[in-house]
Amino acid sequence: MEADRKRPRRLRCDAEQNRDRIIEAARRVYEREGLSASMASIARAAGVGIATLFRRFPTRSELIAAVFEDAMERNRAAAVAAGERESAWDGFREYVETVCGLQADNRGFAEVLTMNFAGARSLERARQEAFAAFSDLIGRAKAEGGCVRTSRRRIS
Repeated sequence: MEADRKRPRRLRCDAEQNRDRIIEAARRVYEREGLSASMASIARAAGVGIATLFRRFPTRSELIAAVFEDAMERNRAAAVAAGERESAWDGFREYVETVCGLQADNRGFAEVLTMNFAGARSLERARQEAFAAFSDLIGRAKAEGGCVRTSRRRIS
């Protein structure tokens, strides 16, 4: 009986479809408007009522976590992969390009990178792991002298 209470309840098919539509709509709205977009505009874009949105995602941070979990995981994986490069400078450059691409793809992601998600453990763990890996990479790049490269070209 105790195990039954701990097991998450499976959503009905229509509820699962609504959840997916809300996440996809929120992704599109956040791409355009950033995280300041209203929950009402997200519900309209998903074609659901505001009550349905809040039933699936009781707080804004829960919705944000669901929308950006994949992007944060890509960010974490990119930071780890960059840290595994033989040349710290090459890893640094590749990671910065990846993060800039993630931010260009969705304006809300830039905001998500600087937020804490105490209630969304997997998102917060991925964010912290990416930060730690990137911090280590910066330390390696500094030690290698890669972060102090200067251009000798003149800008006219």
